Amino acid sequence: MNEGEVEIDVICGHCYEGAMAQSITCLDDARQAEWTHYLETLRKAEWAQPGAMTDVFGLRNYPVWDCYQRSAQLVFIHGDHLQIVADVEFVGTHSTDSNTWTWSWANFDLLEPVRSRIAAFRDFGEQRAYPRLTVPTWRADHQDAKDMTVVAADVLRGIGCFAIKTDGGYHHMVVMSVKRRE
Repeated sequence: MNEGEVEIDVICGHCYEGAMAQSITCLDDARQAEWTHYLETLRKAEWAQPGAMTDVFGLRNYPVWDCYQRSAQLVFIHGDHLQIVADVEFVGTHSTDSNTWTWSWANFDLLEPVRSRIAAFRDFGEQRAYPRLTVPTWRADHQDAKDMTVVAADVLRGIGCFAIKTDGGYHHMVVMSVKRRE
């Protein structure tokens, strides 16, 4: 009955995601200045410096570590000695194979416990109209991945940032708390 009334184009999911990814730089001048100032401020924070978590908690002394997605924890071990347990939230994955960033809220291969808080972060991006925070996957380099992680740490009120190497890149995470246990 309504044939010919509405013109509808159907595009594949991959094409749609590609078009969305191109929107990450679409900010007006005022919003771009705000975003740039915000990033520059966070980059200067002591907790955001490379190796800050390693230095503060002496992680170089713990050659063995493991990530437990079910409990959202990183555990650092040195023999039978003291362990450091970090509660974490996965922020996203930087693929060095495809040079892309994928937010953890869009990565359903990750278990829910390691991405349970990141939805609030996406809401922050939507409220402030920051497309980099709301587009699931986009072209990115190492600096972009570090930037997204420090922004997430700020919004989620984490105490630091950490990244673990994968076969094709890095999982970036916010450290929410750290405790030592024996």
